[in-house]
Amino acid sequence: MSLDFLLRTDEFAALARAAASPERPLSVRGVIEPAKPYLLACLAKTAGRPIVLVRPESAPLAPFERDCRFFLSRLAPGAAAATLAPLADNPYFEVAPALDVVSSRMRLFHRLLTAPPAVVVTSLGGLLKPVPRPDDLAALFLSLETGAEADRDAFLAALDRFGYTREDLIASPGEFAARGGIVDVFSPWEANPFRVEFDGPRVASLREFDISSQRSLKRLERLTVPGLREFPAGPEFLGAWTAAARRLGRGAGRDLDAKIAAFERGDFGPDFSALALLLAGRFVPVIDYLRDPVFVVDDPEAVDAEWDGHAKELADQCAELLAGGAFALEPDAVFPPALLRRVRREAVRLEGLGAPSRRRAHVFGFQPVPRFENRIPFFLQYLRKLQDESDLCSLYLLNAGTRQRLATLLRENDVPVVETDDPFAVPPRNEAALLVGALPGGFSYPKEKRHFFSEKDIFTEEKVIVSRASRRPFFSQFQDLRAGDYVVHGDYGIGVFRGLRRVEVEGQGREFIELHYRDGDRLLVPVESLDLVQKFSKGGPEPPPLDKLGTNTWEKTRTRAKKAVEAVAKELVDLYARRKAVKGHAFSSGGPWDEEFGKTFEYDETEDQLRSIREVRRDMEAETSMDRLLCGDVGYGKTEVAMRAAFKAVMDGKQVAVLCPTTVLASQHLKTFRARTALFPVRVEALTRLQSPREQKAVLEECRKGFVDILVGTHRLLSKDVGFKDLGLLVVDEEQRFGVGHKERIKQLKATIDVLTLTATPIPRTLNLSLSGLRDISLIETPPRDRLAVHTVVTPFNAKLVAAAVRQELGRGGQVYYIHNRIEDIDKVAELVVKLVPQARVVAVHGRMTGPQLEKRMLDFVDRKYDVLVSTTIVENGIDIPLVNTLIVDRADLYGLAQLYQLRGRVGRSARQAYAYFLVPPYLELTPLARERLKALKEFSELGSGFRLAARDLEIRGAGNLLGHRQHGTMESVGFEYYMQLLDQAIRGLKGEPVAEDNPEINLKVDIRVPEDYLPQVNLRLNFYKRLASVEDLAEIDRLRDEARDRFGPVPEPVENLLRYGALKHLAKKLRLRSVDRTEHRVVFKFRPETPVDWSRVTPLLKRYSGSLTPEGVLSLAFRGTTERALLDETVGVLMELSK
Repeated sequence: MSLDFLLRTDEFAALARAAASPERPLSVRGVIEPAKPYLLACLAKTAGRPIVLVRPESAPLAPFERDCRFFLSRLAPGAAAATLAPLADNPYFEVAPALDVVSSRMRLFHRLLTAPPAVVVTSLGGLLKPVPRPDDLAALFLSLETGAEADRDAFLAALDRFGYTREDLIASPGEFAARGGIVDVFSPWEANPFRVEFDGPRVASLREFDISSQRSLKRLERLTVPGLREFPAGPEFLGAWTAAARRLGRGAGRDLDAKIAAFERGDFGPDFSALALLLAGRFVPVIDYLRDPVFVVDDPEAVDAEWDGHAKELADQCAELLAGGAFALEPDAVFPPALLRRVRREAVRLEGLGAPSRRRAHVFGFQPVPRFENRIPFFLQYLRKLQDESDLCSLYLLNAGTRQRLATLLRENDVPVVETDDPFAVPPRNEAALLVGALPGGFSYPKEKRHFFSEKDIFTEEKVIVSRASRRPFFSQFQDLRAGDYVVHGDYGIGVFRGLRRVEVEGQGREFIELHYRDGDRLLVPVESLDLVQKFSKGGPEPPPLDKLGTNTWEKTRTRAKKAVEAVAKELVDLYARRKAVKGHAFSSGGPWDEEFGKTFEYDETEDQLRSIREVRRDMEAETSMDRLLCGDVGYGKTEVAMRAAFKAVMDGKQVAVLCPTTVLASQHLKTFRARTALFPVRVEALTRLQSPREQKAVLEECRKGFVDILVGTHRLLSKDVGFKDLGLLVVDEEQRFGVGHKERIKQLKATIDVLTLTATPIPRTLNLSLSGLRDISLIETPPRDRLAVHTVVTPFNAKLVAAAVRQELGRGGQVYYIHNRIEDIDKVAELVVKLVPQARVVAVHGRMTGPQLEKRMLDFVDRKYDVLVSTTIVENGIDIPLVNTLIVDRADLYGLAQLYQLRGRVGRSARQAYAYFLVPPYLELTPLARERLKALKEFSELGSGFRLAARDLEIRGAGNLLGHRQHGTMESVGFEYYMQLLDQAIRGLKGEPVAEDNPEINLKVDIRVPEDYLPQVNLRLNFYKRLASVEDLAEIDRLRDEARDRFGPVPEPVENLLRYGALKHLAKKLRLRSVDRTEHRVVFKFRPETPVDWSRVTPLLKRYSGSLTPEGVLSLAFRGTTERALLDETVGVLMELSK
């Protein structure tokens, strides 16, 4: 279907000629929104000059650029498009720019130095701010190549200068870590971080590595590291800037001194990107890098009005700052007006219908196409009418599966179609052309008899989970251990961790962790015995009481906890046995429709999703009834797994019930299920309070007759009058949010039908492992990557900032959550938002409202009747509203990390950049405790330790939900980790698996440690010791060795000894030895009576090593090795021989 038809029209030829001439102003009309990227791509193909499109500040840039790329890829395959977003909406706010914005700007700057794009999509805020001159700009990028010369220290200094943050272990873009000759860097340009290994003055290797395992994935030949600052942060630039600032800022002495002192420490605040422009000679307009660009202004009236209002606001704010003694640059220094005047003088103006008429307007005839929203009969009728009139129709579908399904549907209804991948092909017999591609939106050109439809014109709204990249944070419980944290020692109880200590023992340097107990008692635990120590994770805010060494208080606590845990384990085992005894319906294996339904999913499934789908399918096809729990945060794709299960049940002739805790969630599920099954003969209905009694009665009648395939509803579904002809599957969303009575009714249903329960509260991995085979659990832990890119700002309350944040979100057609946790004055806060942003439609909700009133307001918000929802934390466990992409939390310093994590999880579900503003009192007014909270909040701004702490807190909640709240007290008394360890041991015992509790004492007098010069970070050393002490098989030792070599460099002798010691200890535990000791060249093994040893294997060892064996089970062997490594190797060899 000829996508290039516009190039052959007279109106486009006239516009192309005018754009190439000096004729101005140029007015263009009759171009609807979906056709604008198409027109721009056509211009880029013919103009031979770069196109700079200027959009209103409130209009999103990235989606428009993506749409331009779609058309350029087909019309001009070699041409590229790029976005130039504003670095900051307001240079006078102390708000750091989003990393995504910094990254995309730096990507464009790099292109400007090499191959400038054909189309640049920007706004005046992005276009007017000058950028570094060519020599400074080139210095903001660093290229590395395997085998090339490079200095490690210079590289680290460059990363620091570029604005990367140094961490022990990187977890987020914009971080780096250094260990000896190895440097890890996470560039915001890359999906995965990379590892640089230096060998003296050259790069020995470049490797991409996985953030979750920290292991290398593949080797790289070369890469470019972008800076994260738009100014050269070296001493020369800073010296010149300081001198210029001193000359200019005589009235702002104190503020300027504070700023200069911060800059000298390397602490460049968000405002320095604007302040740097004081050295105007070091910066140039961005168009200096583009050869003779054609400016196109989209909706010029809106662009001018918004910019004039913005400029006035900036001028007022600057005057206010200067009057208050602050050092600031005038707005004209940040956004020089000369370029603005040129744009207004030279631009091609894309005008709307209401713009004033001009004599020489270029008028196009683009028209919108109808939106059918799943009304397929109307769509078929419309398509036939167009074909009868010999019009050409192109339908763009998002994937081949949907195209194939729609082609079948159209052919069944006698609509001639052709499936093609050529966008320029003209079907010979006027068939509708079906193509695969993300056409941004449909449009028609009646004069040329051309019609283009996108998938969202035919079916209901598009999904919004945009990226399915697998990303799990690297988690280890000792990675976040700090001096002062509480820990649990399996033998001595709860103490306080004070740090690592190096102590000389029999001439060897050994590392110990120091624990403090009640009344000043101290305990030194050898690092090789860290399997006995767990971090104490508590559910409540109160610190735990410390135990006293030498008393039996801990023994009593541990005994009580063991009894409680054994009771839970027994209950779980019994429940499993009972469930396996009941026969259920065995569903047939998937047919072709199952496959087709899977193909129509818009995205590539994550590995976790695919695994969960397989597990659910396997359960449904088994004879026993399914009772599976599916865990994953909102937006991780749980609903898609549930829909695959529901579709499978319906295709087998069974009915499905979907039970939701709230009416709002039920309404959302109804929309989602209907949209997803639009192409299939599946009827989806709902049963909620939103329907009249008459409508409910009709749905119930149809359901009893079997005419309703999937029924979505609240607890109303559990009423006695609700009946099904043949119910086969129950999907329960958030079971823990139902009352006791409802849970009992669900339990009754579980005995006979398949049940799939969904929960957003994560279940701990440790618990999942210990319950494997007892409770069927599927985990979806891989979020869409965008989900982790919520731009988090911690800042003092500022009314202008709140107003700007709300206006920005409203300007891009979004909605805002404003969290204020005091019901008493929540209405006053709502009034304040209205006062700050008069055009905003604001509604307030809180927990003291009646159910129907709360539901109505929430549904009105979902239906976009309101723009801002001022709420208490009741939205914490709320619903998924994709348009909410700005969150403002009042007095964020009063919340816990887990709460903030969940609140922040309410935004960031779409391709748009999401913002979370955590408002706190001014830093100087905070109490010391509140300052600590603020520090934690700043950690939380990226996916670092704060995320892991919050995730751990949520896991504790998830474990409570799964095991029952009566276990809460037990968990509190011994700590979450130790409780999980006890539960794991109890379940293994009941399943008949061996459980080793006694640790052998080992003293071979060898150097077993991780040297500080090999791994200087204490937490990484602790983590390595802990993992080695907890190995469960010898293959794990080899994996640890490979990992150490990969992450930290060549393994030194003491670490090799430590790894051998780990293998020795594992084997000694397996053999249940009492101890292994060394005296000179003899090693003495003391066996317990119950040691599982084949004694016939001992005789050859006695001969080989001139050994002796006493009746008490003491084996003494004389080893020949003279080095520590040889001694360890011989000891491990003997234990392996005895283990066979």
